[in-house]
Amino acid sequence: LLKNKTDDTSIGSISFIAIASFMPGLALLLYLLLGSPGYSDMPLADRLDVPPETLPLEGLVVHLEQRLKNTPNDTEGWLMLARTRMALGEADRAEDALKTVFSLQQGEQSPDILVMLAESRLQQQDGLVDESVEQLITRALDINPQHPRGLYLRGLSHLQQGDKTAALNL
Repeated sequence: LLKNKTDDTSIGSISFIAIASFMPGLALLLYLLLGSPGYSDMPLADRLDVPPETLPLEGLVVHLEQRLKNTPNDTEGWLMLARTRMALGEADRAEDALKTVFSLQQGEQSPDILVMLAESRLQQQDGLVDESVEQLITRALDINPQHPRGLYLRGLSHLQQGDKTAALNL
């Protein structure tokens, strides 16, 4: 770089090297002046010990999971966890929560929960209706033949099977 001082590319190279070495130093200086390098990390329990409405969605999930460890028979809590997991795109974990709800209900089946389970399986299967999803939809519609989301999923099933007329009728 220093051999040919009149070459414009070498001046550009020198300025690039100067800027590239200056930036990390500036970042370190700002961190030491404005940051808190002497403080240790805050444990998860302390970070979650705030009003729930101030937590991000992922924090609410952790908070809810901790609550369910203390009250494992809380059906509404498990349903809330399942809905939240679905909203986060974690259908497999939502399905686990829904299975817990099924076991807590001891055989009593709700069309809403059956449809939620079908939706979680659909999400895991990229929207493709298979035999297990079809069975869940059928059970939900046997309980409530006018269940809106159940009818939608039945229509989706008809559409995937190539029956557009039945799908549109639903």
